[in-house]
Amino acid sequence: MRYSKIWFVTGAIIAGMAVPAVAEAAPPGPDFAPVICERGHQSARFVSKVKSNVITHKKKVSIADGMTGSKSITTTVERSVSASVTFNQSTQISASVVIASLEGAIGLELASNLSQTSTNSQTFNMNFNKPGTYIVFDGVEKASGAWTGSKCNSNGTALVPVSGKATSWAIGHEGSINCASNYRAGSMQAKAKEYC
Repeated sequence: MRYSKIWFVTGAIIAGMAVPAVAEAAPPGPDFAPVICERGHQSARFVSKVKSNVITHKKKVSIADGMTGSKSITTTVERSVSASVTFNQSTQISASVVIASLEGAIGLELASNLSQTSTNSQTFNMNFNKPGTYIVFDGVEKASGAWTGSKCNSNGTALVPVSGKATSWAIGHEGSINCASNYRAGSMQAKAKEYC
């Protein structure tokens, strides 16, 4: 039987083969940016805030001797207060998010954006127990301040900074004060007494 010789030259073949280069990974583009926030999420916090009493309706009344008792008094508009949210840039967030943040900062339940106190006269039933000069009034607690916040973009890959100012007001306080009496500083009654 005839045998053929077989030579194994594997090593030589491998040594002579070209090894393909490994391509370097390209840096991630915009479509591959990491998600860092919930899409569309909005936030706001107040960096300054002010709370003040505002008399919106008033009527000065003189009660003479023998004229005490319950009376119906119609007040006229002294000043109106509007709720508003403004922005310092084109990017905006929901006004309700800003007003809610102002509520938390001030500690009051506030009117929604674009609300306004009554611009009509108002009538109240008041009891006057002694003669004197009175102010019958309606008033609100006004809250305002500057805020800053952010809005997550539609891809969830960036937080866009936003800022602005806001104003709103809390439910009114109606009543009457005697111009001869003293009231606690900072109270709505003390504010009404300024009109005596």
